[in-house]
Amino acid sequence: MQVINTGDYRYLYKARIYKLLAPDPSLVFTWGDILLEYGKLDHTSSIQDAFEKDKYIKQLENAYTTIKAMIRKLMFVVDKRTILDLHALGYIIDTTDSREYAKSLSAADKKSNSLVTRIRMLKNELKGDHSETGVSFDSLMAMLNSQLQINVPENISVARYCEYKKIITERNKKNAERTKKGIR
Repeated sequence: MQVINTGDYRYLYKARIYKLLAPDPSLVFTWGDILLEYGKLDHTSSIQDAFEKDKYIKQLENAYTTIKAMIRKLMFVVDKRTILDLHALGYIIDTTDSREYAKSLSAADKKSNSLVTRIRMLKNELKGDHSETGVSFDSLMAMLNSQLQINVPENISVARYCEYKKIITERNKKNAERTKKGIR
């Protein structure tokens, strides 16, 4: 939960001295593996879907950067290969004369800006998909302790958390069904 709330992957270390440790880029991959394991244990595809959406966002960001670079290059040098590559991506560069060339570059530049809007929309969707974001570890543990009426250890595994969550969900469904039928 601390990694989710802060984005600091050093919380993955067991040591309480995590702030003294240098950030390790490989922890991003470890965190990804943990999230995928959680998704499998929790029997939800939302985490996998979020990874796919994030991957698509990265692809759009890369495409945007590449297209902008190609357009900038064409502002200084007329390069047939770059013009053909842009054409393949749906950007038509008119080389009939310098005026049309400049207008088509400007139009291509404006068109590429629509990718920024698409990226922002997808990022906002992705932010909205994180239902547990903003929940502190302490409040999560308090909720588990309260719902289960046991003292849940703080070094809980992902698998154990998922099982506890399943128990709580099933209990809440049964209670909702009883309430619906008028049984207490």
